[in-house]
Amino acid sequence: MELVLVFNDDGICTFIVDGKEDLTATWSVEGNMITLDNGVESLALTVDGNQMITEQDGVRMVFEAETDAASTDAGETDAASTDAGETDAAST
Repeated sequence: MELVLVFNDDGICTFIVDGKEDLTATWSVEGNMITLDNGVESLALTVDGNQMITEQDGVRMVFEAETDAASTDAGETDAASTDAGETDAAST
């Protein structure tokens, strides 16, 4: 399973699972932490270089930043992706 996060300039993050839009959340930044909140639950990601790292239910997820020129022109900032279940490396 591939999970892609798209951070839009308007403060909305879109989760894309296996190529299909799954849900959206608001995002905010404080220091090296990005917080995603969908109104039901929140997720904290630690930014380390070009990676965002989180751990949920014992599963560590590492996202790597990927800038897409076409997406950036459309008002999106960065996309990050990972394959679910990976613990040390991210797939882009």
